[in-house]
Amino acid sequence: MTARDIEYRSKLFPPDAVIADIKSAEVIDEGLKRSGVSARVKIVVGGDRSGWSSYDEIKRENDQAFAEKTSQDDYILAFFTSGTTGLPKIVGHTATTYPIGHLSTAMIINVRPGERHNNLSAPGWAKFAWSTFFPPFTVGATSVALYYEGRLPIDRYMQAIEDEKINTLCMPPTAWRLARASVNMSQYKFEYLREIVAAGEPLNPEIYHWFKEATGKEIRDFYGQTETTAMIGNRPWYINGGIKPGSFGKPTPLYDIVLLDDDFKEITAPNTVGHIAVRLKIWRPIGLFREYIGNPEKMREAFIEGYYLTGDKAYFDEEGYWWFVGRADDVIKSSDYRIGPFEVESVLVEHPAVAEAAVVGSPDPLRYQLVKAFITLKPGYKPSKDLAVDIYRHVIRSLPRFKIPRIIEFVDDLPKTISGKIRRVELRELEAKRKKSGVRVEHEYYYEELRDLIEKEVETNK
Repeated sequence: MTARDIEYRSKLFPPDAVIADIKSAEVIDEGLKRSGVSARVKIVVGGDRSGWSSYDEIKRENDQAFAEKTSQDDYILAFFTSGTTGLPKIVGHTATTYPIGHLSTAMIINVRPGERHNNLSAPGWAKFAWSTFFPPFTVGATSVALYYEGRLPIDRYMQAIEDEKINTLCMPPTAWRLARASVNMSQYKFEYLREIVAAGEPLNPEIYHWFKEATGKEIRDFYGQTETTAMIGNRPWYINGGIKPGSFGKPTPLYDIVLLDDDFKEITAPNTVGHIAVRLKIWRPIGLFREYIGNPEKMREAFIEGYYLTGDKAYFDEEGYWWFVGRADDVIKSSDYRIGPFEVESVLVEHPAVAEAAVVGSPDPLRYQLVKAFITLKPGYKPSKDLAVDIYRHVIRSLPRFKIPRIIEFVDDLPKTISGKIRRVELRELEAKRKKSGVRVEHEYYYEELRDLIEKEVETNK
């Protein structure tokens, strides 16, 4: 996090105590200084810093303490959301919403007493409580945390999963895509690894197929939010034939999940895109957060007519499997079509050169928006017109014409939240600014300009 991040959070929710490693301490001091907030206690781990107490001093404190008298409705956790679509909000969870609510998450992960669980997530984010903390400790399993600095060393991380005899593993699709681009997964036996799940963003079908082919094991995708626990997922018993790659499963019994149209009417027809919502008219799920602390406006936007609106869009098929479309404000409107970015991104990453892709709407005077893909490449590939043509040919074979990207831009990296989610909002803002100023950047390729090259080859191969 940056000093600006700390400043923003400290102004909204001033901390009484801070525990940080030596590298973060300097940033935190700057952020607190900017915010005008001073914490009563500051403890540094792994070094010494002026104005901070050493973590070792805790060992000299009394190991007995009187428990505070608390209520089941008292707040015990306040998470700042990742801010994919705006400034982070404060999500308040109580002494019951996460400890008990995460029974749904423990069920989806299928963590068992006495086993060893690992979750790739940074402390301080809801995903850490989601998987590292509550599910394993609730059932009596061991939580194994692996520490690293800087960019994820995915090869070393996978080796640690093997060496530490991890039984259940939770990793975000971002990490799985990184592994696919740089790790020979077939070198690992994973003989202790019993369950593998992904969460945080949709799991591309290509990643599922790649991992199963390399290891014989399946990754189960599931869905929830900082505001909730696991709401929709592929159950443990879905393996060996019950998983539909690309689907994030079916609703869990803890939540009454429905789809709503733009008029807040429930959708009953399959294959109809709507807003994912939690129906509160029959019961209020234990795992649902209490409020956006200090933000009544956001509460009014999220809780409408007896429903909690997640802000995400999806559809379900004839068999009740749910398919993610995108954030409600990520959906691209081109001509008369509404296009979810995830399906387009999933097809793009199937191309052998593509490491990651982020799809957004690019302003257009005729169609309102054009589908634009920002693409990072795997090692050994370089941006070029020929590569753009080849990627265009690839997507034409897999997507209907109205969904294919009309612009491809090769970039070195994609903007992400600290928890690893792609910040499409940042890409949209960048694209709008460029279009307004008429700027055309290097390594940006337009479908219309390459149409003859693209479609000639496609027609030849039909």
